[in-house]
Amino acid sequence: MDKSQSLPAVHLSVADLEDLESLLEDRITDSSSEVILCFPGGMERRYSSVDEVDGEMLDELDGVTSYALVVHGGEGKCTITGESRGSESHMLYCEGNKSWTNDVQIEINKHLHSIQTTESRLRGQLTRLKVTALAIFAALFVGWALPSIAPQALVHYFPTLLDASIFVVGIFGLLILRFRNWVHPYVWVGSCQTHPTKPRILYLVGGAIVVTAVILIMRHLTGPGPLLR
Repeated sequence: MDKSQSLPAVHLSVADLEDLESLLEDRITDSSSEVILCFPGGMERRYSSVDEVDGEMLDELDGVTSYALVVHGGEGKCTITGESRGSESHMLYCEGNKSWTNDVQIEINKHLHSIQTTESRLRGQLTRLKVTALAIFAALFVGWALPSIAPQALVHYFPTLLDASIFVVGIFGLLILRFRNWVHPYVWVGSCQTHPTKPRILYLVGGAIVVTAVILIMRHLTGPGPLLR
């Protein structure tokens, strides 16, 4: 019987990947494994076990956002695959009898939820249609906020600090949706589980502030009145 199941968004260290491999090997007799890591630029590396994965190379490349772990043997075959770009998915595929596949699915899910961070839980909600809907809303919000700070032919209103702050929030929302896989990939494998999510969020905040400041300066230079009222 073939079964598939969606898995949670998660960041994995090499040690976490080893735990998944061990968990599957404990439930499959005469097992053999294969690990496939897809690196930026389309390069693909195959390993016969997680032990062979080079953690230093993962550090140099800032981890990978696409992987597959395949373990097969007497009871059947299990494949765990994850991809951040494109499908933004994390899946488990099992081939074997029903009771065995159910047991494997329960254990894999339990393990991944135990190591999932709050950031990954939130990231798991930002996919496909939800991202499209939020991006449209954010674009409309920015369009609504822009006239209050943008240069105008006739100046009837001078922007306030609140106007600038509202625009910063809107731009930040657009940026974090656009660069969500850079900020916090849906699936990520690195030498350790630490990913620079918070610093990258701060970079986007700074970028939103810079964009707002540039627009305000342009308005100030092209028209009368204070930079902020």
